[in-house]
Amino acid sequence: MIEGVTFDWWNTLAVSSPDQDRRLRDLRMERLAPALARLPRPPDPKALLAAYDRQTEVLSEAWSKGVDLDPSDQIATFLRFAGLDGRDRELSEMTTEAFGGALLGIPPILFPHVPETLEALRREGYAVGLVSNTGRTWAAISARSRTASGSRGTSTPGSSPMRSDSGSPRRGSSTER
Repeated sequence: MIEGVTFDWWNTLAVSSPDQDRRLRDLRMERLAPALARLPRPPDPKALLAAYDRQTEVLSEAWSKGVDLDPSDQIATFLRFAGLDGRDRELSEMTTEAFGGALLGIPPILFPHVPETLEALRREGYAVGLVSNTGRTWAAISARSRTASGSRGTSTPGSSPMRSDSGSPRRGSSTER
């Protein structure tokens, strides 16, 4: 007897478009500005965009090999590319929130019928699980992003959202998140 159903989040239930990725890039930099304003010499905005683009290349290369970088490694890489101290805990936390929290302002696009399907499964008593390699949407942000995009069916009682924030190999491929 089937008691539950598990879905992959990215490119199964939700997707981001190239336009969204560009807007997310801008929003992440905008959200990061207050954290950088506290520094004695904040980096030039163009240098930050270049660091973001370089980090995206590193992530894309890793993803093409079926590997996700740990969230803290992603942030440290960006900060290093921006000429900042990736070991600065406060700066790392603010950068993590700036990057991950951007998806709350620009949530991913759900494929057609996702909310209704998840709700129907829940209503029928099935546990709904979510497995995701997360990309740039780490566990702390992922659940809030799903709610913002309208897939509440994965966060109801009897559901088991599961995410992987590890640098371990994964199957499949994905685009930037």
